[in-house]
Formats: sequence, C-alpha cells, structure tokens
Amino acid sequence: MEMILNLLNNLKNTNSTNEKKEILKRYNNNETVKKVIYYTLNPFFKYWVTVDNINKYINENQYKGIWKKYNNMFELLDNLKDRTITWHIAIESIIDFLNKISETEQEILKIILNKDLGVNMGISLINKVFINENGNWLIPEFKVSLATKLEDVIKKNENHLDFENNNYIASRKLDWIRTIAIFNETWTDVKFYSRQWNEFSTLDVLKNELLTLGKNNPEIKNYVFDGEVCIINDNWIEDFKQIVSEIKRKNFTIKNPRYLIFDFIKKEDFLNANWNETFVERYNNLKSLGINDNFKNIKVLEHIEIDLNKFNEMLELSRKNNWEGLILRDWNAKYEWKRTKKMIKVKDFKDDEFEVINTINGIMPILIDWQMKETEVLASVEINYKGNIVNVWSWFSQEERLYYYKNPNKIIWKKITVKYFEETQDKDWNYSLRFPVYLWIRNYE
Repeated sequence: MEMILNLLNNLKNTNSTNEKKEILKRYNNNETVKKVIYYTLNPFFKYWVTVDNINKYINENQYKGIWKKYNNMFELLDNLKDRTITWHIAIESIIDFLNKISETEQEILKIILNKDLGVNMGISLINKVFINENGNWLIPEFKVSLATKLEDVIKKNENHLDFENNNYIASRKLDWIRTIAIFNETWTDVKFYSRQWNEFSTLDVLKNELLTLGKNNPEIKNYVFDGEVCIINDNWIEDFKQIVSEIKRKNFTIKNPRYLIFDFIKKEDFLNANWNETFVERYNNLKSLGINDNFKNIKVLEHIEIDLNKFNEMLELSRKNNWEGLILRDWNAKYEWKRTKKMIKVKDFKDDEFEVINTINGIMPILIDWQMKETEVLASVEINYKGNIVNVWSWFSQEERLYYYKNPNKIIWKKITVKYFEETQDKDWNYSLRFPVYLWIRNYE
C-alpha cells in the first residue's frame, strides 16, 4: 500500500498533464493501484460516511458498542456502498477496522471514503492510461448529449435547415429537469441522476414503474434512460417551480412526477462513450417496450419525422401550445457525449445561463396572513452581458422574493437561467438583452 501513497505524492508534485500520464503508466499493470483508484473515483460508489463523520463521532463519544468485524478493506467498502451496514454500525465498524490496520492503510481508506485522490487530476486523464479488463475505461464517465442552438448550426448566409440531405425527426422541447435513470447490476434498484451526476432520491414513484417495466423486460437492465422530469399538478399542468424546489429534498418522495423519456442507450456504451446504434434504432427499441400504454408517470416523448412543411407546422403548434420550442434530431446520428449539431434546439425566445452580480430590492404588495401588504422584497437581479449590466426581472415567486431579500448571498454569484427575445445594441454599441426574464436558479444539479 505504500506504493499508492508514493504514486499520489508524485502526481501531486507536478502540474504537467504529460508528466502525470507518464507517472500513471508505470502502474498500468498494478491491479491494487487500479482498484484503489476505482473505488475512490467511481461515481456510482457512495459510502455514506466521511472522515469528518468519523472524527465527530469519536470526539462526541457516541459509541453504541455495535459493529461488524472486517479483515478486508474492500469488503468493508462494498458493505458501505451497498448499505449492508449503516449509521452507527457503519461508523463503528470503520473505527474498529482502522484500529487494526497500519497508518498507511488508514490513510488510503480515508482517501477512498472522502472520494478524493487530492492530486488535481480529472477522470478523463486517468481513463486515457488505465483500461479495465473489458477494454473499457477504468472509471465510468457520465456525460450526456446536449442540443446546439439553431443559429449555431445553420451555415453563414443561410436561414434554413438542410432537409434535402438530412433526415430529421422532431419533438417538443422540454425545459424540465434532465434526468438519467440507470438500473443496478441486479435490476433490483434504479438510480436517478442529473446531468452533473448528482443523485435524485425523491423519485420513488418513477422507480417503482421502471422496476415493473424491468420485470417484464429483463433486457432493459443493461440500458440507460435519458429524459426530463417535471411535476404535473391536479389540472395536468406542468409545474417547473415545484419540481425544482422538491427534487433535492431529503427523506421525501414526489407524489406526481412525470418522466418523459427521449433516449434509450446501452449502459456500457453510455458509460464508455461508444458509438453504436443510431437514434432511430434507439427510439424504436424504446417504443417497443409499450411504456405509454401501461404506465401513468413514465412516458416516451413523441417524435415525428419531418420535412420543411411539417417543420413549419410543428413550429406553429409549438407557439400555439406555448412550448419552449422544438428539438430536431438527425435520425441516423449516434449518441454523442457532448453538445452536438446532430441535435438542434429551435426556439422563438432564447435562454442562457448567467451569473448574478447584484440584487435590487423594492417595495411590492405581498400576500401575508391573507392580506396584501406593501413589503420590501427582491425586485430584480443584475447580470453581466458582454461587459454591460443587464437588469433581469419577473417570474420570481413571492417566496423567492422574500427569501432572496433576506439571503442575497444565496443568489449572488449563482447561475440563473434567463429567457430573452434577442440581443440588442444601443447607439453607443453597448450590448444588452431585450425582454430578459428570470426563469430559475440552477441549484438542483
């Protein structure tokens, strides 16, 4: 185990990417080194206990006298991640094991529990050197396909899409919460993740339906579902504000989520960025599962093959139904783990993420104790757009106005999504945005 600490020290002492690669290559055939790195950085492995938890437990003398004895570090880690042991038993079992091993082994176990090698090196760099026994990356990477704006796709001096040389399939554009659903190896559980690989634990309603789907279609345990989640209220209206506020709550289950699935990728391909099936193949496989006929809360998002005329019809439908826009896909395209021009978003209004630099307060009528009272609250926020300050207002809920008035630090320097009609310039060539409107703060990813 001493060689692992030597490896980490050597990696820590250089900022050169090439030098880090060369250092890693010396351990390319060392399975112990690979195993420690794998258990530390695998994003699917959560141990539910940190070194701070252990130290606090010891300092506060919380011993219950209950633990399970371990003689192997990885057996202990497996039991932690599988939640075979939890709470006091988990912490006391770790303490008991730490007392039996060397200081070097103690340090390595603490590194794994904190899931940080401390060497300023990303997973992608490790995967360029270390390949597992199946020929795949040592550490699963979590990347999703992102759409490119239409204006960034069309060629210069053109104002149309190439319907003659490309086959497009179109769907409604969702502005819900991007959610990836993955079965575990025995398909006894389903985990939900944001595009930043943060886990959502509030979607048991969706989990139960996917587990039922898995019982009837065992092959789907090897697939990843890609889609978006929102809350549907009693009037069957989407409530994005509610899903944002509830999806990261602790010890809570959302009662009425809706999961619209738009892609279906083999797990091995998804986690290793392999290109295999085309979108139309994946979509047909997804439709063949019969999800829309048999489930209430999980649905397959409808896609329609289009030409120029059908495209214009769908744009009108989007405006009529107040959709955010359309998504066009090249139906022969394979899944890409990046922002891709094979998936295009078409919107009348644009939106983007900006960092809040200041808050503006004002007096507004607010409903308090069933009476409208003139109250000082958050009125708007300011963002920086191409070196100019832009004031962003509207769509703050009453709760948000009160909360951010009292806690401006919770929104200043945070990213918010702003919807706007177009970029503008004044007579002095200063850039701004026309009709900028606050949509939400991206604090759920």
